Amino acid sequence: GVACCVPGADPAIVFATSPGEVFVVRNVANLVPPFSGVDGAHHGTCAAIEYAVVHLKVKLILVMGHTQCGGAAAALRKYGNGANSDPKVFGANEATGEGFIGSWVSLAERSVCEVCDKYDPDIRGRMLEFQLVRQSVSNLATFPFVRSRIESGDLDIRGSVFNVFDGTLRILQPDGSFAPPSESEYGSADDLANKSEDSKIDVRDAKRVRED
Repeated sequence: GVACCVPGADPAIVFATSPGEVFVVRNVANLVPPFSGVDGAHHGTCAAIEYAVVHLKVKLILVMGHTQCGGAAAALRKYGNGANSDPKVFGANEATGEGFIGSWVSLAERSVCEVCDKYDPDIRGRMLEFQLVRQSVSNLATFPFVRSRIESGDLDIRGSVFNVFDGTLRILQPDGSFAPPSESEYGSADDLANKSEDSKIDVRDAKRVRED
């Protein structure tokens, strides 16, 4: 799976897994870069995805975002057009060695622009948390080794957003909306568990995930 690095939204805890049952790469704002070729640079997230898909041959990749995401808030502050926006924030500073955050959340710039065009300022942060999951799910399919396994029916990609306040989960639907497991087109939590079985993600044991 792909998840944010915040401690309150750890997939291993959310889905009540045991050590070794899930393979997860975590980063700021659960972002997946689009495939841009193999350039020899250091791509930690891309390397983890390649390892999971090509070598571990996982059957399911779940992108899990979460509410109150600081990474999403950082991207909104840098690339948004609200009263608190500041394009200079998180800028590169060679003297202090800072600037990695600004560079990383630049991956979210397109999504920030989309939510700013569609939503009022008071809900943009919440809407961006959902949009970043859609973006990462879409970007996963740009990797040739991911796309080929999707087309062969050997890999499924899902998106979700975990609510850190009440422990509920919303699942990304084919139409781009999010729904609780009980109303999902993918079925109940039990149905998702059956799909996840080969990838060692058993949603039936997800004690912290409640259906609305």
